[in-house]
Amino acid sequence: MSTMRDGQNPHGCGATTCITLIRNRPIGMGTNGGCGCLSRWDRSEEAREDRVRVQAIVRWFTDELARVRSLNDLAQVAYENGADHGFWPIAYNPDKIGTPQQQDMVGHKIALIHSELSEALEDLRRGKMATVVEPSGKVTGFESELVDVLIRTFDLLGALGTDVDSLLAAKMEYNKGRAAKHGKHS
Repeated sequence: MSTMRDGQNPHGCGATTCITLIRNRPIGMGTNGGCGCLSRWDRSEEAREDRVRVQAIVRWFTDELARVRSLNDLAQVAYENGADHGFWPIAYNPDKIGTPQQQDMVGHKIALIHSELSEALEDLRRGKMATVVEPSGKVTGFESELVDVLIRTFDLLGALGTDVDSLLAAKMEYNKGRAAKHGKHS
């Protein structure tokens, strides 16, 4: 959230308090340029509801990410949130990965990650590139689906107890030395 003293915010809606998403793109819907702001010119009920909804999202996001200092922390937060919401009906036990039940559970998580990619592809094909916050607070659009891929991936990595920070650093370092297109010609 940015407060501008001169009454002009980064995307020019005229509000003195404006909530924007990453890269200063507006978030929210409403009569005030779609940004969710409550400006001195637009005091409609719709604009006020948009602002309250967007502020609640920003507060949750800020509070939740305050505990995150690494990708490992992010994986743990995603896993805990998934477990709290019933996405892990049985505890994952890495010592029992060979059991059919554990393999099915991990396979199901991989399928869910894939389904989020499929939803992103559908949004791309339909031209739903804009990030939109629905009245329920649900965030939709192409980039939102890609973020869902990350959430589900971090959820699985958190359940597996993966050291994401070290593994990502090792993979990135290895990829620096690989041939263009990893040696593939097509």
